[in-house]
Amino acid sequence: MSLLFLFSMLGLAAGFAIYDTVIEDDDDDSPNEDERAGDDPTDNGDPGEEDTSPEGSTEPENESTYYGTEGNDSIYSTAGENIDARGGDDYIRIRHDYSSDANDPIVVTGGEGSDVFFIEDPSHRDADRAYDIEITDFDPDEDALRLDLFDLQVGNGHDNLLDLSAEPAADGSYTDLHITMPGLSDNAEQVDITIRLQGLSELDVSSLEIGEFNPRREDDGTLNEEPLLAELGTGDADETSISKDGIVASLDGDDTVTASSDVSAFVMLGDGDDSLVVSRGQTTAMGGSGDDNFFLAHDADRNPDTFQAELYGGKGDDTFVVEDARGDVTLNGGDGDDTLVAHEAIVDDRLVLTGGDGNDSYVFRMGQSVDELASTGDDTYTLVVTDEDLLNSPQATVQWNGSNDNFLIVVSDGLESDLRVEPQPHDPDSGLPYMDRVYVGDTLVMTLQSDDGNLADSGASLRITTTTSWAGSGS
Repeated sequence: MSLLFLFSMLGLAAGFAIYDTVIEDDDDDSPNEDERAGDDPTDNGDPGEEDTSPEGSTEPENESTYYGTEGNDSIYSTAGENIDARGGDDYIRIRHDYSSDANDPIVVTGGEGSDVFFIEDPSHRDADRAYDIEITDFDPDEDALRLDLFDLQVGNGHDNLLDLSAEPAADGSYTDLHITMPGLSDNAEQVDITIRLQGLSELDVSSLEIGEFNPRREDDGTLNEEPLLAELGTGDADETSISKDGIVASLDGDDTVTASSDVSAFVMLGDGDDSLVVSRGQTTAMGGSGDDNFFLAHDADRNPDTFQAELYGGKGDDTFVVEDARGDVTLNGGDGDDTLVAHEAIVDDRLVLTGGDGNDSYVFRMGQSVDELASTGDDTYTLVVTDEDLLNSPQATVQWNGSNDNFLIVVSDGLESDLRVEPQPHDPDSGLPYMDRVYVGDTLVMTLQSDDGNLADSGASLRITTTTSWAGSGS
């Protein structure tokens, strides 16, 4: 059996948290949910009258170690106990005990047979130890290693969502598998864990299988029990075209991922300067630590009623270029000095551009929105006003908060003298932001909203230029 490294993408951990350690003798090493629970939830692995302790002993070596039988066992540890499963094809599920003052790693031995190690959130979480789990006899040709990563989340703060690395010992006596993964769905902070695989001198991370192995509910209400496997990068400069529902993890390298089919995909870009091209389907994506490029490309066959793109840059100075904004689109640069360009996009009034923290740059058109109200940095906003938009489009809306921000209005030649800004009356007790209306001639082209005050009192700058001058500047 090749090495299986199986990440459960659903937040199903709570369903098992009610059990203490349970040992069940079974002929199947991957039982269903009812079988895994055991017939007697009070069974904590105590050998009782049957002698299942090591040879020469009638009791466990210490009270925090649980022993299996020589058959096919299902063993659950939910309080940080060590496990020796002995012979047979065993299913071993491990969850660290956060309530314990003990700081020792959990030691697990599968014994003879093809074993499945299912490790559920054994994170450092303020613990000071070199590794969290030690598997004493892991054999990648025979055993499987599974991790429960809870819900995959994207958004502000969910940076470097998934990172895997293998670090062999200098003498080849073990390999440490380092994992950075998301925390609980209400915790944006990433979680770091280390699993020490004793006796394993190397581990090819690109050979790992990542997927969703728990049954999942489809949109039509049916239960799908087929595994949803991820497509992994190799660590080099990969090119991946998404052709079916699933998960893509590009890992290291300057990778290119394309989503141009009517499928649903969760894309995790790794380290490196990656590129993601999205034109159809439903795509949720998270950038890694590099300077990534995101393209919302035009596709005449796109269905705006079903198209979704939720794209987050993560760390790095990322670039978003929007050609076609029809559909449900969310763009967020995350940390870094990001650039978001949408002034030539097919307009959809649902489009909102958010750069996140950092000194971000926006190029946009009428009918679009920019939201920087909760972000930090000195930002630059360029509104490109075409003659067609002057006649047919609603104003752009910018929520901003920086005293060093810069606004530039680009208009057709001959209109550069027709700019004016009108501060709106403000009631400080209303809880509403300050508002300015920006006009070119008699047309409202942009509304500015800020919690800190009107544009004239902020220290930010506003100027106007012509399309000819702007193009000549290389913008």
